[in-house]
Amino acid sequence: MSTGGTAVGDHESALVRRARRLPVAGAVADWGPVRHAGSAGRLGTLVRETPRFAAADLLGLHGVRRYHLRDGGRPILLRHGTGDVWTFVEVFARRLYAPPAAVEAALRRAQAPLVVDMGANLGMFGLDALTRYPGARVVAYEPDAESAAIHRRLVDLNAAAGRWSLVEACAGPRDGAVRFLPGQETASHIVDGAVPGSVDVPMVDVLPLLAEADLVKMDIEGGEWAIMADPRFGAVSAIVLEYHAEGCPGDDPARTAQELLRSHGLDVTPVFQDPAGIGMLWATRGA
Repeated sequence: MSTGGTAVGDHESALVRRARRLPVAGAVADWGPVRHAGSAGRLGTLVRETPRFAAADLLGLHGVRRYHLRDGGRPILLRHGTGDVWTFVEVFARRLYAPPAAVEAALRRAQAPLVVDMGANLGMFGLDALTRYPGARVVAYEPDAESAAIHRRLVDLNAAAGRWSLVEACAGPRDGAVRFLPGQETASHIVDGAVPGSVDVPMVDVLPLLAEADLVKMDIEGGEWAIMADPRFGAVSAIVLEYHAEGCPGDDPARTAQELLRSHGLDVTPVFQDPAGIGMLWATRGA
């Protein structure tokens, strides 16, 4: 896994690769990639340790670093100089995962809403969900061993073990095992065959849990297509999805994702769409 080293150029490269996969460049360019003290400092204002965050981000320092969110004070962990910083931007700066008004209202009405996080990485989405909805229960799925270990640390730091659980497995439409390429930060993914560096990991049939969930987040690097094609997916009530070209059964990932979701009776609201085939959207069940 590349952590970007201490050179600013290396630090930028990981974020540039991530940023190039994201559209709406005008809407997000001011936040990333982090190239200078001004933008690093702006990101740093989201945590209480602003100077330390900004300095570490500029240098792309190695290792897992702990901060506290300015909003609410919850501890957070991330690795500077990696895609973790872009996830931090998506979740806490650009608020790309902020629910639509109807979903937000439903989650606040529920006493203990169930949130399912597929492709949970270090747990930033789960942390945001618990901050927004203090009574929520979060079930997260993350098969990458290194990311899962950091995720477990985050759960412990937030004293949330009773309400925030982590399943170290791929979320899928069946129980079994799959070949998985770890160590790719947010881009670790299922592979076909014996790809160098890949390992066998368990897959868990997530569809029964999705039927119970009040909110689903899915960002699993191409594994989303098999889940959305399953007839049981029709029980989902609200999902925020990041889709990918990998594994897409059609030639247009954006159109294919929207058609699949609408076939399950869901209303679709795009968040962004990129010509390279990656995009994000919300899908909710109408009244």
